[in-house]
Amino acid sequence: MIKKALILAAGFGSRLLDYTEDKPKSLVNVKGKPILEYQLEALTANNIKEIVIVIGYKGEKIKEFIQNSKFKELNIKFIENKEFASTESSYSLWLARNEIINEHYIHLNCDVIFSKELLKALIKDEKDNVIVIDEKVRLLEGKMEHVILKGDRIIKMDKEKVKNPNGKGTGIAKFSPENIRWLIEKIDRYIADGDKGQNFYTFIREGVHFKNFYGMFSGNNFIKEVNTIEELQEANK
Repeated sequence: MIKKALILAAGFGSRLLDYTEDKPKSLVNVKGKPILEYQLEALTANNIKEIVIVIGYKGEKIKEFIQNSKFKELNIKFIENKEFASTESSYSLWLARNEIINEHYIHLNCDVIFSKELLKALIKDEKDNVIVIDEKVRLLEGKMEHVILKGDRIIKMDKEKVKNPNGKGTGIAKFSPENIRWLIEKIDRYIADGDKGQNFYTFIREGVHFKNFYGMFSGNNFIKEVNTIEELQEANK
């Protein structure tokens, strides 16, 4: 049974700069409610109450939000990425490695809103190492996680446009101890060489060729990533 979640929430949110000048991306409002609140509601509805949040940019505001919210009774641990201005998500995950290395856990980027039902389906999926795929986004431009499946196994992920992708890989997934250890070992080597600037999904793209990672279609369940002002406007609709 999955009891833990990791939320990566250290970055600037530079593509939402008009909205993140005075707050971190996870606290940007959608329909009058912070993205983080949607995530915590979905997690608690699925009985996940042990939550690790990696903070960085204006991280004190995330702490304040939790302290003044209905979520203050949750078991929330904060890990600070003091180098958030010069590092990427793989380094944030690496900082939290001791919290997840022996866990089956839910992995969340801080900019994705999803329904409680979608998270429930992900948890109930009998396979380990599952990434939610938004199949409604097929004809993708660059800079997205284009996914190709064979059956339900991911055989290719690429940020550049690929032919006939099955959809877009999103920032909600679940991972097993075996695969997360393998990924952390890869990240270790980069950090040892002084490279803290890799996106975590960079290592997933390599990992699909060596380990089993699976896709789960979002189906009719709601999911929306909020990376840009345009996506925020769509989410508010």
